[in-house]
Amino acid sequence: MSIKLYGLVGIIFLRWEQPTTLRAWAQAGMSYDSTMGYADYPGFRCGTCYEYPAFDPCSSIPLQLRIRPLIVMECSVIDDAYLGLGCTDGAREKILKLKATCRKVNGRFGLLWHNSYLKSPQLKRLYKSVLED
Repeated sequence: MSIKLYGLVGIIFLRWEQPTTLRAWAQAGMSYDSTMGYADYPGFRCGTCYEYPAFDPCSSIPLQLRIRPLIVMECSVIDDAYLGLGCTDGAREKILKLKATCRKVNGRFGLLWHNSYLKSPQLKRLYKSVLED
């Protein structure tokens, strides 16, 4: 089973298929996966901010792979196609609220910030402020 990456007008995205992708990750010797998050809204898609073991529901076996939930992807907060908060205090507050929730329960805050979202000074400032808090 292979992992497929597709390009579309210079944009590359991961095509996920359950449980094929997890099996491929495990077979490739990867130790964890951190792609389980929402594209259209930040938050707790896995229902938790704690790492947990991956499981193949078709074979009913655990995989030698850990899941590290993705809590926030920057475009989910910034882009007009999603929350549309742009580079605003509202975007910063939304991300920091989720970060604080994870911190409150000693969980892991999974953040994906694409390098394409570091093109402007405003995006760089927002990124830096999220990391520093």
